[in-house]
Amino acid sequence: YGYSRLVEYVLRTAAEKNFRFSVICAETRPRSEGYAMYMALSKKIPVKMVVDSAIGIVFLGESID
Repeated sequence: YGYSRLVEYVLRTAAEKNFRFSVICAETRPRSEGYAMYMALSKKIPVKMVVDSAIGIVFLGESID
């Protein structure tokens, strides 16, 4: 988790090529890098934002391929 320009580029490119997916961003402190990634992706990609301590609970309720 956190923010990565490379990851943002790959995900945006995939979305532009009509790949269907969603992203879970974990909030990170103190720099809020997860929130920055959330904001960068949420305009074009379905994104959920969760606190990093709850990421395991989120995955329990998701189906992962």
